[in-house]
Amino acid sequence: MNRIRKLLLENGFNLQNVTFVDSGQSKITSTNIIATDYTFSCTSLLVWSDNFVYLNHMLPTEATKKEKLKPVLDKLEKVIDQNKEVIDIINVLVCSGVSDDTNCKMKFHDFSNLNHMLNKLDCFCLERNIEYIRYEDVISKYLIYDPNQNKLLVESGLIEIVDNKKINRS
Repeated sequence: MNRIRKLLLENGFNLQNVTFVDSGQSKITSTNIIATDYTFSCTSLLVWSDNFVYLNHMLPTEATKKEKLKPVLDKLEKVIDQNKEVIDIINVLVCSGVSDDTNCKMKFHDFSNLNHMLNKLDCFCLERNIEYIRYEDVISKYLIYDPNQNKLLVESGLIEIVDNKKINRS
């Protein structure tokens, strides 16, 4: 986390307001900035609305196996159901690690099961009249999201989410 802490400080973030998510963990926050650690092969699933931010920083095997993704879907459905009266939109972004597993054939970035799970989440939201927005996947060694400013910081730079529909990259 030292690299991420340094990066946060360099970009003017207050570390007191940051929820850190280690590899193989997930956390939910309502107002804190949320950040992953610095890794090469982990996949991050960021799901947010006006009421919560959920970040799952999955190990490579967690992001590709259906049985590992079921508890993630269950948790998200529970959070959404608990807040369904105040949720209008669910936003989803997947951030894959930068590792290239082509030679070792580990299929770290085979997201067919993850995409299947996210399609189920889309249907779940539709049944509750909640708009589901899936953003274009990004590739980065880390992910930092500030729900108060609706800004995402990844390796390629700052991404500003405008009107929950558009992404401006700088």
